Amino acid sequence: MDVESGRRKAHNYFPSSVGQSWVIPPEEGCFASAIKVTLSESQVIEEAHCIQSTISIVPLNPSVSKGQTYDDNVDYGGENPVTFRHMLYTAWPDHGVPEPKDRASLLAFLRLVDRTNKDLSLISYPESSELDPDPPIIVGCSAGIGRTGSFIALSSLLRAQGLLGPYSSPASSSTLPISPLGPLPDALKEDLVAQEVDSLREQRPGMVQREEQILLIYEVLASALLE
Repeated sequence: MDVESGRRKAHNYFPSSVGQSWVIPPEEGCFASAIKVTLSESQVIEEAHCIQSTISIVPLNPSVSKGQTYDDNVDYGGENPVTFRHMLYTAWPDHGVPEPKDRASLLAFLRLVDRTNKDLSLISYPESSELDPDPPIIVGCSAGIGRTGSFIALSSLLRAQGLLGPYSSPASSSTLPISPLGPLPDALKEDLVAQEVDSLREQRPGMVQREEQILLIYEVLASALLE
């Protein structure tokens, strides 16, 4: 969400009306092309508390200048669009966790993201057959550690337990350096959640920010295992 608890956490980076386009000029001193950002589709997926948006980005002809207003009736040229899907989960408050009644929707959202990420139907150019059928996902929240870390941890753990779709290609072996803090205590060596969170924090300090978010991971994983 751009605004949470009365505070603006981010600014819109794509239009809110289907069919609307924005032209984003390069920053001062940057000689890159302007880009046209278009919201081509938006739908609400109730069971996953998700707003799914389909967005295209097109680099424009260099003649499109800074401050120019985009006109739907003008052809500015440009390259083939890059199209992607933006998935917004709406039931996870900042510095918190989804309410117990929303836990099923969180699991549904995790599965929806996994399926959507493997959907290559948006790709139309010939090279699509050579694309990664299971590409990385960009995950974000307000600070990029609490909700983001929890989502990544849950996705990884569900995948490892066979509760999300399988990898389309074998996963590469870990390349993380040895932790300067040493291994986990013996009491946690068999704890898959502790291992996952520890691994994430090795890569970015603070991942899975709060105790209740760690408990959420246990609860959602347990719920999925018991289905």
